[in-house]
Amino acid sequence: MSPSPEPSVRVERRNRGHWRLSRLLGGEAEAIAEAVPGRLEVRAAAARCAILGDATRLRLLAVVRAAGEIATADLATLAQVERTVISHHMRRSRLAGLVKRQPSGKLALYSLTRAGEEMLEAVLPE
Repeated sequence: MSPSPEPSVRVERRNRGHWRLSRLLGGEAEAIAEAVPGRLEVRAAAARCAILGDATRLRLLAVVRAAGEIATADLATLAQVERTVISHHMRRSRLAGLVKRQPSGKLALYSLTRAGEEMLEAVLPE
């Protein structure tokens, strides 16, 4: 009878929630570890995803995408959202790196960043 195949990596839990790899074959774990983004990068991505989890914000970003660049008043009209709600949602979107705000006299013009375009396309394709 042939022996059963062994897993290439076995993970064991140690004290206080720390994990360690107990067996490595062929350096697979190192390649996997290098392919995984760092904690800060993952947190930033999670923040961007949370922004897209709000229906009002998602609608606002869809209007910005369709317009290319749009003023706050026009955004409120086209998205059918009160103007007072726009600044809060767009500030959160800007802090997450999904939109950029360009002052133009008394107006604020919003447009999507590259990351905003990519994430919006992933969750709401045109």
